[in-house]
Amino acid sequence: MVSRIVGSLLAISILYMTMFLAGLTGGLSVLNFWNLESLMVVFLISYFCTVASSGTFKLDLHSLKIMHKLVMPVSWIGFLIGFIIMLLSFSNNFSFLIKSDLFIPQFFQSISIAIITVFYGLIIKVVLTILIDSKSNN
Repeated sequence: MVSRIVGSLLAISILYMTMFLAGLTGGLSVLNFWNLESLMVVFLISYFCTVASSGTFKLDLHSLKIMHKLVMPVSWIGFLIGFIIMLLSFSNNFSFLIKSDLFIPQFFQSISIAIITVFYGLIIKVVLTILIDSKSNN
């Protein structure tokens, strides 16, 4: 039990440090890796699809396996939603944006917000893999 807690804390610390160091190289902070809307899209849609499939709000081993299968397709759907919204917003203001200096920064900011759903999906998938393996071994 102690080794699981220590391993989890080390994994979270290393992930945080990686995000911190990556942010420092770009002149950003760790807060740039957090987007509540994207996290809600990935986690809540996966969770409620699992609830609809299993018929219970409690995540047992079977429900965790269902959510494990759903989290990456849902995160790619979130990426596509963000990408479509980004393209639509650029198409409405394209003639103005192409002439201004704001086009490139706004374009890359929109891409980063769209792709962060895939990042969250991968993190949730890793956590679910650990939970499934730990519940399977007990």
